[in-house]
Amino acid sequence: MSKVMEVLERIAENTASTIDPVWVAAITGGTAILTALITVGSTVYIQLKNNDLEHQKLIADVITRERVRWLKELRDLVGTNYVYIDLQYNLLKREIDVPRDQFQSKLDEISTKIMKQSNEIILMLNKNDPVQGEVFNSIQDVQNFILECVNTATLEAQSFDDARYGKIKNKIFNAMNEIGCETWRQIKNLS
Repeated sequence: MSKVMEVLERIAENTASTIDPVWVAAITGGTAILTALITVGSTVYIQLKNNDLEHQKLIADVITRERVRWLKELRDLVGTNYVYIDLQYNLLKREIDVPRDQFQSKLDEISTKIMKQSNEIILMLNKNDPVQGEVFNSIQDVQNFILECVNTATLEAQSFDDARYGKIKNKIFNAMNEIGCETWRQIKNLS
């Protein structure tokens, strides 16, 4: 049995660590600290990326809401404006059985509403944008056309250039449609 003990003692001596236990503890502790730092760094990096992504989503959402609000407001104003423009245009074409002063007063009232709404529309537009510039030009064209009609209006039934009026009206509605399509393309690109 002593030989067995001797062999076991030699095996124990040969396999015994020559590294100081302090170094083993230092390496193990350093590895644990390095692993913790890498984990914290990765977590912070991922959190920053998530925060940046959320911030970009928030900005896209705000821009989308503002563009939709702007488009709705612009469409509402243009639609309401054309209701008054059509009213005034049809009023000018009909025979009117009221005193001239009363007729002129009604025209002035409608004209004031048209001008106010037209100015609100113009203030919403970017004249450097070709399509929005088309809306701006169409508003100017219809105002000039209606002004010509008002200047030549009488109390009798009369005819104006309906084809010209139709072209101006069609031009603004086509431009408004293009603005709507462009706005939706921009919104889609934000998503």
